[in-house]
Amino acid sequence: MVYKQYTMNGSRGVPYGWRCPKCGKLNLDAYRVTSSATYDDRGLFVSLDSRQQKARNLLDQSLSKRALNTVLNAENRRFDKINFQCKCSQCDEAPAWSNLSLALPKPLTMIRNLSLAAAVILLVLGYFTSKGDLSRKLPLIAAAAALFVILYAAGLLIRRSRYAAALPAIEALAPENLPHMATSGPELLRRLGEEGMLTSEEAAAIGVPPEQLSQPARSGVAEVLHMRAEELRKQQRSKRILAAVVAVAILLVGGSIFMKNQNLKKWQAAMEAADLFAADPQAGDKFVVYETRVNSSGAYKKDYLPDDRLASSPEEVGYILVVEDRKEAVGTYGNIGRKPAYQVFTKISLFDRHTGVYVANSTELAGGDPPKTIKSTQGEGVGSRPSKSEISKAARKLMDLVDDSTR
Repeated sequence: MVYKQYTMNGSRGVPYGWRCPKCGKLNLDAYRVTSSATYDDRGLFVSLDSRQQKARNLLDQSLSKRALNTVLNAENRRFDKINFQCKCSQCDEAPAWSNLSLALPKPLTMIRNLSLAAAVILLVLGYFTSKGDLSRKLPLIAAAAALFVILYAAGLLIRRSRYAAALPAIEALAPENLPHMATSGPELLRRLGEEGMLTSEEAAAIGVPPEQLSQPARSGVAEVLHMRAEELRKQQRSKRILAAVVAVAILLVGGSIFMKNQNLKKWQAAMEAADLFAADPQAGDKFVVYETRVNSSGAYKKDYLPDDRLASSPEEVGYILVVEDRKEAVGTYGNIGRKPAYQVFTKISLFDRHTGVYVANSTELAGGDPPKTIKSTQGEGVGSRPSKSEISKAARKLMDLVDDSTR
């Protein structure tokens, strides 16, 4: 069944007023905040109207939070977080606090966000698909992460430098030349009247009764606004803390994976440099795994056995578990071309460095059946190799043979 998804977009004007420092004109305008909410028509027991109403309520809550956040940023003079783009309606003068939030163009911002997503996806997929060996994906991850850091730092520096350059001019302005915002038009006019920014002539021109300018705020409105402001500040602090924790976690995980990968490379290089398949009566008593998979060259690995039984250096290696895959044709696909279908079999052999000979073999393990169908672009079908638990079980049996013979 195909479901339809609907998007509900909304916007709200946050009124603000400011007096031009050049000509003295009082400018009244509205800053637009936007948001969206989605809903779908899935489910038999929930009507589409109720889903639509729920989405509308979520949209109203989001717009209210964005409007309140904008008012708080204006009160705290964080004009680098508000995209003010305004000019005086009389002399066309742009105030010093306008156009301060513009940092990177939208295409570069999109590239920055996509680069972060690509780095995280590559990191997660690389870790879980290669069991911690990220040597092939590390250059891509590093490039994507570097691009994100560069673009993020560039946008941050541009915005901060622009705000720092405009800050002396902003601080030199009189309070009436700064934007005064409110969550509603009547509240804004009341604030302007209380602060002496709205003269009786201007009030008459706007159509506001003089007595309304001196009326106090409605009972409870100021308290509710203050409570919502405190709640929003707590949410902002929580988001910052969460973002910091996530960033630190990503750095720690990425750093640990990188160090693990580097240590594994050094360990493999040391093992490959030593002639481990030569007889050495003075060899150690620990194990190392040499694995050869289908269509790939062999490599030393730390796997299948307990960590305390695996060698950390060539001098400790006394026994080598050779894990070798082979594929065997068990059928074909199609009538034209007869593409082969292969099943993977794994054999584990035990090489004793003290004598320089193979001393034991495990029963050959059979992997999964080849896929029933393959794509037309594939030349063959290969089944899965035996599971890691099966290989580990067979490897431990060979390890137990060594332990029994040395007792």
